[in-house]
Amino acid sequence: MLNQRESAHSINKKAELRDEDKTKDELIAELRALREHQKEENQPQFFADFFLDQYHYVEKKEHLLIDLFDAGIWTCALPDDEFYFSSKWKSIIGFEIHEIENCKETWFGRVHPEDAEELKQKFEKLKNREIGEFDSEHRIKHKNGSFHWMNCKARILKSVSANQHLILGVLRDISHRKSQENKLRENEEHYRSLVENTPVCVHEIDLNGQLTSMNPAGLKMLGLADERDIYGVEYCSYSSRQDRQRIEKLMEAAIAGKPSSFEFCSEGTPARTFKSCFVPIRNSNGAVIKLMGLTEDITELKETQLQLRQAQKLETIGTLTGGIAHEFNNLLTPILGYSEMLMGNKCEDDPDIVDLVQIHKSVNRARDLVQKMLTYGRQNVSARTSVRLESLTEETCKLLKKTIPRNISFKTDFEENLPAIHGNSNEIHQILVNLAINASHAMTDGGELTIQLKYSGFQHFAGLEDRGREGSYVSLAVQDTGVGMDQKILEKIYDPFFTTKKIGQGTGLGLSVVQGIVDQHEGHIGVESLPGKGTTFTVYFPVSKEIVNRSETKIQALANGCERILLIDDEEIILQMTRKILKKFNYEVTGFLDSQEAIEFFSENSQNFDLVMTDYGMPKLNGKQISEQIKKIRPDIKIILLTGYADLVNSTNSEEWGIDALLSKPYNVNEINAIVRNTLGSGTIPTAHAN
Repeated sequence: MLNQRESAHSINKKAELRDEDKTKDELIAELRALREHQKEENQPQFFADFFLDQYHYVEKKEHLLIDLFDAGIWTCALPDDEFYFSSKWKSIIGFEIHEIENCKETWFGRVHPEDAEELKQKFEKLKNREIGEFDSEHRIKHKNGSFHWMNCKARILKSVSANQHLILGVLRDISHRKSQENKLRENEEHYRSLVENTPVCVHEIDLNGQLTSMNPAGLKMLGLADERDIYGVEYCSYSSRQDRQRIEKLMEAAIAGKPSSFEFCSEGTPARTFKSCFVPIRNSNGAVIKLMGLTEDITELKETQLQLRQAQKLETIGTLTGGIAHEFNNLLTPILGYSEMLMGNKCEDDPDIVDLVQIHKSVNRARDLVQKMLTYGRQNVSARTSVRLESLTEETCKLLKKTIPRNISFKTDFEENLPAIHGNSNEIHQILVNLAINASHAMTDGGELTIQLKYSGFQHFAGLEDRGREGSYVSLAVQDTGVGMDQKILEKIYDPFFTTKKIGQGTGLGLSVVQGIVDQHEGHIGVESLPGKGTTFTVYFPVSKEIVNRSETKIQALANGCERILLIDDEEIILQMTRKILKKFNYEVTGFLDSQEAIEFFSENSQNFDLVMTDYGMPKLNGKQISEQIKKIRPDIKIILLTGYADLVNSTNSEEWGIDALLSKPYNVNEINAIVRNTLGSGTIPTAHAN
């Protein structure tokens, strides 16, 4: 194969001898052959030399050489700036060969104004031989009016034989490439924006485990102002010592191509918890060149998860207490009832009376414990009415004075003309008793217990505004001069089963129950305490919008009766005990263990009864279904529902079922007498020991 220079010289020599004798067809054929030779040999200089040597003749033959090549070729003969554009050049910008002239304006007049000046400067430098070639990217207006990105490469050539200077250029449409570059640039800017603005720490780590870059969120997380502060710092240095070895192994695995995700704690106090991951970044050959990491501060999330788990445990407690309450109350009911009846049959000097009193006290303690657990786990809000807090507190204080040790002085401070509050009397009584008993336990060596009531006016409590808990309140404060509490204890006092008392002296449910009741009342509870300085609990109850009669909290006197009662309970021991109590008060009682048999009997003898008492948790038909069928037979009959499910049945839904009164198990002699007498004697819906 001839080398490039020899091939060009040989062919050019032949061309010089035969130029004048060539026909147009012969020239075209020869040029086609040369084009193929140029493609095979990849000899651009050969093409340029031949093109320049033949230029004068080609001009006379209508620039046949330029048009033969499938490229956007243009020429400019110097010094006269005689332009010629190939047919391909013109088609690139949408024109046929005859539609535009071969002149400078055809090109420069269509260049985008923002690119024109730079292109002109390059062309002039090439023309003046200040540079030997140029490479330009600019926009040219297409025939359809749009601008296309073009790449123009040009060089100045000199013919050895003709001593003629010529600019030779090639034009290519690079709009697609530019579009891809723009998309790539936009993607890069989008990625950069995401990294810069994401609230998560984004960082890069070299193969030595040192940080090389970090976004603003990461710098803020570390308390740094400048990215340069992390250069050369080992990533593991920000973790606790016990986590470093584990992180180093995960980093090695990531460098080996295995991504990883992990959690670690920071150094220092208080330690914070982070969640991080390593992702290997590879080059074009597939080799890992660095690691990209994401790190997020999950300290608050961990605390929330801990609180959620605690809440789930407490919810489970509530569910369990509701489930066992029925059976447990069924066990307590006959013990409470029979012990009271036995006590009533004994004289004060009977040797068994002391034992019976202890049994009775234990049963009542068990009953109170179940009620506390049910109050804590209850989902439904108990019925509330307008209550005069000073009247209720006075009655409770009379009981407390008999209970609190004598070495503790008892004081009250009630503001006059207090507005009524919206609450449940039984539950408010429970709050006051719990707080007062706790206060007395804090003053084992004696002290002063003060209960204060006052109008607090408009109050705003943080965290309650979203639930509409803003308004006027009456405050109940229980203050002691006891041992007080430090901050660590104060943080746990409302946790269920947390207690500072010795084993056997407390269940740890008192304050958690108090808080639950306060929340149900849409109120607020606060505490102030210092070790050795005593403690003050303040409960805020929302003022009622209703008017309440001061005498309505008085207990009605009980009396015997003579009415006929249908009693239904699937527990025989409870059925017999309840019937015995009712007969003691001269009621005529017919009892059934089977709910369907009871309904059939009532259907045939409905006019022979004044009252129906039925248990709620019955096989076949429950208390709700029994009540509905009884009401269908005789709508005016009074019904008392006996239930151990104090958290499932309340005065609201029982009224919808046609229930006239509720009696929660376990009940004592006086409670069953009172509920029966009140139900038969009035049209209201009384509740005995029901929450």
